[in-house]
Amino acid sequence: GRRVTAPRLDSDFEQGRTKVAAAVVVGHAVKHVYNSSLRGIVLPEIKIGLGLSRSQFGSLATARALTSGVATFAAGFLGDRFSNRAGLMLGISLALMGVAQLAAGYAPNYWTMVAAFVFVGFGPSIFHPPAVSALSRRFPDRRGFAISLHGTGGIAGEVIGPLVGAGLLTVLMWRDLLKISVVPAILAGVLIWAMLRSARTQEQQDAVFSFGEYMASLGALLR
Repeated sequence: GRRVTAPRLDSDFEQGRTKVAAAVVVGHAVKHVYNSSLRGIVLPEIKIGLGLSRSQFGSLATARALTSGVATFAAGFLGDRFSNRAGLMLGISLALMGVAQLAAGYAPNYWTMVAAFVFVGFGPSIFHPPAVSALSRRFPDRRGFAISLHGTGGIAGEVIGPLVGAGLLTVLMWRDLLKISVVPAILAGVLIWAMLRSARTQEQQDAVFSFGEYMASLGALLR
């Protein structure tokens, strides 16, 4: 049979792989610390604090999920169109996550909380497409390994998040916890952006295609 050889990578590009992998794994872990803490620990406190019914409580998760679907699709387009700016997209993703939770911390009633949770769905959902794309480009010879690292970061965040959220709620009210969460989220966003910005990429310029072409490719995929 024909022997398959791994693609050749120049030394500068290969040396940056560890930094890219570390940035994506840490960012993914931070994202899931926030998600798991909000979903498992803070949301029940919001239900009690605002006196929500079961249907109102469930509608918060629905609002967040609907926004997440739209944001994920948009992030796929932006991640392909601006493949040279993955670090900026990941940084914005984490920062938006904190800003959205800050807004939720100030929401005085059910309807404003629904609006806040629509916003909450944006930040975390735009993380995956550019993160996975960056790993795939940086690890053309070990894509499965790179994607497994990405998943491991998320699992670590899911484990740590409820512990962090429960621990903080022993000394803070849920509103205060949501408000202060903006600070580490923005710091993490800046850190991830800086790490990926300093890692040399092979993409010298952004891809050139229109949104119409992107939608046409989606139509072909669905057919």
